[in-house]
Amino acid sequence: MPTWPPPAQRPGATVVLTVTTTSESTVVAAAGELDNAVAGRLHECLNREILLRPRALIVDLTQADFCSAGIIRVLLGALSHTRTDGVPCAVVSTRRAVARPISALGLGHLVPLHPDLAAAEVWLTVAAAEVSPSPAG
Repeated sequence: MPTWPPPAQRPGATVVLTVTTTSESTVVAAAGELDNAVAGRLHECLNREILLRPRALIVDLTQADFCSAGIIRVLLGALSHTRTDGVPCAVVSTRRAVARPISALGLGHLVPLHPDLAAAEVWLTVAAAEVSPSPAG
């Protein structure tokens, strides 16, 4: 089945989307040039995983070489979707290509970035505890 939209057509512009699922979380890793040509693929991938209602979702952008406005829109949409569905979600990256546009657009409060997977997992554990109903006493 063909992927839509097709991957970027620039030579050497390879994007790899990887999904890793454990009992604790699902990690969607996006590596490479994350431009508007791949925004649809990332959107579909994130939505598919959110619909599966994982205990937590981590979007790993630690290997992103470029991050377009279209990708930022996808992240904002996914974060909104996870909040609505009660799925704790974290975005991981220290790459300038990701952090700079989020900061420059004043979106840090909507797309908080975690420095690594371990930090995101700790944050998600705390977030999940805050939204979980307390046991009846």
